[in-house]
Amino acid sequence: MNKNLLSRLKSYALTAGAIAGAASAADAQEVVYTDVDPDQQANIGDSLYLDLNNDGTDDFLFFANSFTASAGAVVVERVFGVALNNNAMAGAQSGSYLYPYVLDMGDTVNAAETFQGGSTAQTMAWQTFTSSFSGEYGNWINVTDGYLGLRLDLNGATHYGWARFDMVAGQATLKDYAFEALACLGIEAGSQTSMATTAAAAVSAISGSDIGDAGNGTDLEISITINAGGDANVDAYRVFAVKAENASSFDQAAAEAVVSGNYTEVTPTGADITLTLDAAANDVDGEAIASNRTYRIFVWSGANCDDSQLNSFSAPSEEVTLEWPAGLNESNIPGLSIFSNGNVLNITNYSTDNANKQLSIFNTNGQMVTSKVVSGANSSMNLNLAAGLYIVTMNVNSVQHSHKIIIQ
Repeated sequence: MNKNLLSRLKSYALTAGAIAGAASAADAQEVVYTDVDPDQQANIGDSLYLDLNNDGTDDFLFFANSFTASAGAVVVERVFGVALNNNAMAGAQSGSYLYPYVLDMGDTVNAAETFQGGSTAQTMAWQTFTSSFSGEYGNWINVTDGYLGLRLDLNGATHYGWARFDMVAGQATLKDYAFEALACLGIEAGSQTSMATTAAAAVSAISGSDIGDAGNGTDLEISITINAGGDANVDAYRVFAVKAENASSFDQAAAEAVVSGNYTEVTPTGADITLTLDAAANDVDGEAIASNRTYRIFVWSGANCDDSQLNSFSAPSEEVTLEWPAGLNESNIPGLSIFSNGNVLNITNYSTDNANKQLSIFNTNGQMVTSKVVSGANSSMNLNLAAGLYIVTMNVNSVQHSHKIIIQ
């Protein structure tokens, strides 16, 4: 087979001048168009390789072949396409055969299209001739100025493109091709300019409410009102809980620097969203959401294209304070200290007579979960309790003491 090297190519980006190589194309963030001049033709026995982004790596292969059978009574002429590496061609599967589509000028090539990849040869044009019969298979038989939709994997990012062909069984002619250098943005077949991009819409309103007494993220319910224009251009929302004292300096750049695990990601639904944070949810500083804290809530809207300029950021919510459970008043006994370190409860300076003291621990539903007798001035004990807010009660020097602890 002969390999057409597609030399004498005139490659340019419409608004940035000449572009050579994938890195320059990606920087341009626009359609990179290549005019194949002169047109390149693959006849029977030929192969034609297409390097869609002109980086020196072949992305697609097209070849034509034929065979005869029954002492020359049957003649078969074919054109196949192969998507190399992790690339793909727009098309459908029927049985064990793959058939690339013929697109019209202006058809959109994007993630909504069906693509076929792998190393399987895809049937573009197949014609069988006998003395009394002519059978045709594939969508590309006798096509002039048809467009093939292409999906390009460029360093792990998805780009879309097109190639224009004339084709008959046994012959393929490549005329020009283009790809969109902005990852994930679609392209119109035959177009040499980028489709309009739309920024991810910022949410319209956010509110937070204290709905529980667990002492963790499940106490915080967040309501998000989406933009009136909808969220079709939003790939994901990120919800941030920021300590109120730090909210004035928290901006989009700060939000995009927050590590995963310190925000809650939410998938757009096309409607307003209400969510309760997870029990293990953290604020943006990596500290567990907890009672006796005041927060402001922010929402980042991530665009469904890989362009940070299309992301958006909300104004903050009003302050929301996660209160201690109602009706629980801590005693103020000088010198007495009750605190938890993980699942270990520490009590110091609680007795002057070394007498036994009854200690009880209740959950926020009022159920007693632990009861112990302690003695001496100091004590430490393993609790083996689930994460959450608990109330420790004990009588110290004839004074009933209540103290809140949070197990994390």
